[in-house]
Amino acid sequence: MRTVVIAGALAIAGASEIKGYAAQHDAGASLESRLMVLPDPSTVELWSLGYREALADLVFIRGNLATSALKHRGEHRWISRYFDVLHRLDPRFRTIYRWAAVASIYSGLKRIEKDFVATSRRVYDLALEEFPHDHELLWSGGMVEFSEVSEATGFAEDEVKLARAKGAERIREAAANGASPLVRRLAISLGRRDKNIDLELERAYLRSQVLTSTDPGLLVYAKTRLRELSSAIEAERIDQLRKNFFQRLNREFPYLPPPIFLMLEGE
Repeated sequence: MRTVVIAGALAIAGASEIKGYAAQHDAGASLESRLMVLPDPSTVELWSLGYREALADLVFIRGNLATSALKHRGEHRWISRYFDVLHRLDPRFRTIYRWAAVASIYSGLKRIEKDFVATSRRVYDLALEEFPHDHELLWSGGMVEFSEVSEATGFAEDEVKLARAKGAERIREAAANGASPLVRRLAISLGRRDKNIDLELERAYLRSQVLTSTDPGLLVYAKTRLRELSSAIEAERIDQLRKNFFQRLNREFPYLPPPIFLMLEGE
C-alpha cells in the first residue's frame, strides 16, 4: 500500500512539472492551448523519477483532453508528441496505440492528410513490435495500410501499392491469430480477388464491431469507416441497433461478453 501511495505521489509530482512547463511555455495562453504543450520524451521520463507507468496514466488522461481540444492544423503535431512520451514511459501500455492511431486520423479536422495517416502507420508499426499477435491491432493496422493510404492525398502510386500489400498481409495475420470469422472471410477474399477487399464483408464486420465493441478507439474507427462505406441512414440505424443491443444485454444477460450475446442472438 505504501509503495502505491509513493508511486502516486511521485507521478503527481511529475504531472505538476508538466503543467508548470506548459504554463511557462506561453503564460498568456488558454487552458486548451496549454494542453497542447508537452516536453520531450527524455525530459518527461526524467520527471517520472522511475515511476514511468504511473506517470504514463496521468499523461494519457491529459492527452485525451488535448486531442478533444484540437482546432487547428498546426496543433496536430502534438498527437505525435503525446504518443512518443507515452511510448517512452510505458511501451506495454496497449491502449495508447489504438488511441494515437485513431486520433491522428479522426481528430475532428475536416481533411485527412498524408502526415496524419503516416502518424497512424508509425503507431501501428510500433504497436505490432510490442504485440505482434494481437488480432485487433493487426486488423486495424492492416486497414490503415489497405484503405487510408489510398484514400489520403499525397501518396505516390508505388507507395499505395506497397501499403495495400502490407495491409493485406496484416489482415491475413489477424485472421490467423483469432480474429472473428468475418475477418477470416475477408482474408480469403483478398486472396481470391487479387487483393481487393470485399466491401460487403467489410461492412458486415464493421457493423458487428459497432454493435458489440467496448473499445472506444475501435468504435470510433468502425463508425467512421462504416459511414464512408454506407449511407448516413444506414449508419444511424446501426447506431440505434447498438443502443438496443446493449440495453437488452444489460437487462437480461449482464454477465455475458457482447460478442457471445451477439452469437446467441443470431441463432
